[in-house]
Amino acid sequence: YISDSATGGYGGSTSAAGDLFVYGGQYEQASYPTSYIPTYGTSQTRSGDSCLLINGSSLPTAYPFTIFSELKVVDNNEEYTAFSFLYDASSSNYYALQYAGSSNQWQINSRPNGVSQTITASAAISQESNKVIGVFESGGMKLFVNGQKLTETTNELAAFNPNIQDLLIGQLRVLGDLGIRNTTKQLAVFNTALTDSECIALTSI
Repeated sequence: YISDSATGGYGGSTSAAGDLFVYGGQYEQASYPTSYIPTYGTSQTRSGDSCLLINGSSLPTAYPFTIFSELKVVDNNEEYTAFSFLYDASSSNYYALQYAGSSNQWQINSRPNGVSQTITASAAISQESNKVIGVFESGGMKLFVNGQKLTETTNELAAFNPNIQDLLIGQLRVLGDLGIRNTTKQLAVFNTALTDSECIALTSI
């Protein structure tokens, strides 16, 4: 273990040749430790960040609404879910935005009562970082990706399901679709339909 007052401390071990193998280094520049986990002499494990909000009281309860997500597409051949706004985390009643690895295209899905209305972007998206928005209105859906409006529909959506009140981040369902899990950098929900210009600005890289 090496330490000085200017740079903080690092844990490590040395070989016979005197080399230092460092691991787990961290330096806090602020006046207080933002990532400090007190152990009080015992082993401690940090709890995982929650990826779902169940029975959220501030989530949308009717049309229109908008959901924004930023995430990485690491493998273009895999399936990714930006978000799923649904009823019962194991059900098939939801609104979702997903990336289809088979075609490298994003798609937006309205399925509040078990019947899907899906629109798929005509353009393939392969870049790693993606900012995506789904706008859901009673008269249709819009899909925005990385500063572009990729597609929309003016077909009337099925009635909003009042039981829909769970929000999953980076996955479609909790119990099913075990292979569709991905890291999400940020997510925001709006209880209104953002304008096209607002969606373009928000998803610009």
